[in-house]
Amino acid sequence: MPIYLRWPSIIVALIVFWPVGLWLLATRIGRDKLARLKVGQSLVTAGIAFLIVGGLIAATAIGSDDDPGGRVVSFTLSLVLGWLPGAVLVWKGRGLRAQGMEIRKFLGIVTKQEISSISAIAATVNLSPDVVIETLSRLIEAGYLADYRLNLDLNRIDHVGSKDSGDDNLSRELRVWNCGACGGGNKRYIRMAELATCEYCGVSQSG
Repeated sequence: MPIYLRWPSIIVALIVFWPVGLWLLATRIGRDKLARLKVGQSLVTAGIAFLIVGGLIAATAIGSDDDPGGRVVSFTLSLVLGWLPGAVLVWKGRGLRAQGMEIRKFLGIVTKQEISSISAIAATVNLSPDVVIETLSRLIEAGYLADYRLNLDLNRIDHVGSKDSGDDNLSRELRVWNCGACGGGNKRYIRMAELATCEYCGVSQSG
């Protein structure tokens, strides 16, 4: 990941000049599957902090009754430096938090519970089959279900391949685990000295 897209750089940019910080944040989220799963609540918290800062700046304006110009400046600063970025971060964070919950739910159903029927998935999540197909298509395109394909003729989602298929599986051990980051159910052949990496979000597991 380039240095300008690392979290310290994004945090500094949000504090110093938040429009650039938001652009860097959007770029990072677009490239990082795990960030889309985990960053939502952090953005909401950061947005609330910005809103509080805006409120504190506005409070200084209320106390300066003898300086109308100062009140205008203070209210402008509270809007630009506090309320506006705070509202954007809260809005974006809530959307990502809901998206992350949806991704974890579908990954759990498809990879852990191993439900492949579109109708059965729709009944499980209480959504229409069309919405389920649209959501699964997005997850496949985004790489969360890269080894799955929709079979609309049979009204199901099929696991079509695995990164670990091959003759060298004989030199590996089969490891089965649920990813703590995205909730995906993994079943992969891993070498003894190799970290188990989630095939859905890319997070390495220590055990």
